[in-house]
Amino acid sequence: IRHPVENPESGIPGAWSQNWWENGNGVQLRFSRIGVILKKELSKAAIDVILRKLDVNGSVGSGQNALWQTQNALYRALIADDAAQFKKVVEQNLAVNLRRGGLNDEAIQVDNSFHAHGNLLYTNGYGRSLFRDMSFWIDTLAGTDFALPQQVIDLMGSYMLDGTRWMIRGDLLEVYLGYTATKKPGYAGNILHTGRHSGQFSGSQL
Repeated sequence: IRHPVENPESGIPGAWSQNWWENGNGVQLRFSRIGVILKKELSKAAIDVILRKLDVNGSVGSGQNALWQTQNALYRALIADDAAQFKKVVEQNLAVNLRRGGLNDEAIQVDNSFHAHGNLLYTNGYGRSLFRDMSFWIDTLAGTDFALPQQVIDLMGSYMLDGTRWMIRGDLLEVYLGYTATKKPGYAGNILHTGRHSGQFSGSQL
């Protein structure tokens, strides 16, 4: 942040990577948390670098990649102390990132599984991140002026109870694409820990 390096592709100073996902999501995910936690400690120049890297409006797409963009916009609004923009992003972006879609969409499917990268089962992949992050925002915003609508909460309940939980056996969550299995104890437990937020989702099937 102190010494931004010029991106050789765009010529724009700032943190960058040779990986497209890092440039589009990864750097922003890190900067957003740094900005929220340390905004009173960082210089104005450092905060300006962070704000420049973060999306302003988020995404209206479905799935976790869209949600990452939207979260970056939410954190940007928090760093900028912009309540009106935060509410706008919640209503126009966050409220639509969790939705059902077709077989080739990065979205919840009709059977409450999750697909990504085309017609591929990704409940334990981007679907697990979606499970974690949407649970966080539903729980965090509940009871505030920024609370998500009931239909989003109900869909999250269906995704949790009628989809994700059937993918868990013991400490193993669905082995997506055959190359990501349990790496350490508590793997499926991470899902269960996230699910504890559900007890606070009043009025839904949870």
